[in-house]
This record gives sequence, C-alpha cells and structure tokens, in this order.
Amino acid sequence: MGSAGTAITAGPSANWRAVSNGRPGYVVDHDYWQEQAGRYEATVALSTSVPVNVEVWDATTSTLLARRSIPPTNGQGTVSMPVDLVNPKPATPYRGFGPFTIQPIPPTPGHQLEIRIWTPGGGTVSVSALELVPARASRAR
Repeated sequence: MGSAGTAITAGPSANWRAVSNGRPGYVVDHDYWQEQAGRYEATVALSTSVPVNVEVWDATTSTLLARRSIPPTNGQGTVSMPVDLVNPKPATPYRGFGPFTIQPIPPTPGHQLEIRIWTPGGGTVSVSALELVPARASRAR
C-alpha cells in the first residue's frame, strides 16, 4: 500500500481493494512482477473521482517505463497500457567500500516491474485489481 492508500480486506477476497485516504501520493505501490526483457500489458481495475496516474516502473533500476493519466471515471473501469522492458540496464549490486568488499549473491534473473497508482488527493480512488502479462505478439502497437 502506498502512503495515500488504505487496504480494505473485509469480506470475501473478491471484494478486497486499495482505497485513497484523501492525501496526495501513491494509493498503490510495491506491487512487483519479476520479468525478463520484453513487451507487457499492464491492466488496472479502478474507480476514481479525481484524475490519477497509472505508472509502471522498473524498480530494479528506478526507471519509469510507462505512465498514463486517467480522468475521473464514471464508476468502475479498466485501464490497459503497453509496457516495454527493452534492453534494460543491469542492476548494480553493492560491493562494499574501500578494503571492505563483499562477494554479493547474484540477483534473480530479470527485473522487478512495479505498478503504481498516484493521486493528487482530495478525492476518492478505489483500486480492485492489477495485472501485468506478456503482450500478445499479434497485437499492433
């Protein structure tokens, strides 16, 4: 959950969601997928009374990969957008300082992709689902 979000986990899991708390910031962040280089599609199910940004980050390198501004919705809606992780920069593991060096364990292959939902605050945002899947090869971009 982001600093501008609260988890609602009462009742059946199908009804769980993240809702805004009125402050500006991320309603949702730290939702990760470990992926290799390629093309993906991010999908978010949400309702909002204020404009929000749907963002996908390469959290491994702190690189913004995609951002889409969403106007207020009229009820629940679904937003999908393409995400390209092409030629990602390699992660640089910490190796120590001066004579104090370490042999770090190699990282898990791929990069952590993260979906974030940002709000300016002052409205209601409800996020019910996030998905990141490989893009279909036949889809035109």
